[in-house]
Amino acid sequence: RKNQRGIDDDVLVLVDDVGSTEEEAKWQRKHRALCALNLAACKQKLDKLDEAIKACDAALELDPDNVKALYRRAESRIRPVKATAYDHDLAIKDLAQANRLDPSNQTVERLLVRLRSERRVQREKDAKTFTGMFDRGQIYDKVLQEAK
Repeated sequence: RKNQRGIDDDVLVLVDDVGSTEEEAKWQRKHRALCALNLAACKQKLDKLDEAIKACDAALELDPDNVKALYRRAESRIRPVKATAYDHDLAIKDLAQANRLDPSNQTVERLLVRLRSERRVQREKDAKTFTGMFDRGQIYDKVLQEAK
């Protein structure tokens, strides 16, 4: 190993064992989801947000109702500077689902309210910017009607 910190990737081996009973399979799905969530948290700390989103996707495949995975995925989508309005909309969708699953979670609620507020402000700015842009075509329609 190059350094004495952590485990090298070549040491890790993925196993597709689903267990011999339904109880074992459920236990394994739960713990794989927890590992994926831990991986997502590590990737967020390292600012590898695309990888964090993929780790959250893996956790959500195993447990679609995992509030923490939905929250971390939303957080990873909005953190980069290059995040688009589409990313914000996807984050709002994730947070809304998380809020439906756990309405008492204040962390999810705060981020959801903040993102909805930011989206509302941006849409108001867009409306002011683009108002009248498409009305200009009506001038040509009036000229054509008067010519007929």
